[in-house]
Amino acid sequence: VFASATEPIELFDSEIKVAVIIDSQTASAGEAIAISFLGRPNIRVFGERSCGLSTGNTLFELSNGGKFNLTTAIMADRNQNPFRENIIPDESFTDANGLQTRVEEWLMED
Repeated sequence: VFASATEPIELFDSEIKVAVIIDSQTASAGEAIAISFLGRPNIRVFGERSCGLSTGNTLFELSNGGKFNLTTAIMADRNQNPFRENIIPDESFTDANGLQTRVEEWLMED
């Protein structure tokens, strides 16, 4: 089953800033949530590269009894930009304290 959105959902206030925080453990459904924000105004991604599992897979059973797992879907942002690998943050951080400080600073900027 494949799903696609023909038009992005419009928010009541598209000017609200949203900080998306990811790291190497952000995978699969977590990447889908992060990707859903991308392409929207006032979004900034902080942290580390995501895991890179932003795909959908289908398991096929072979005639010899074997199984074959094939990527059959790739997640895309609201502008239909596909994510075949990691989500790369706008600002990279490995230090939690530095990350928190920078996110707070960015959210408070005009």
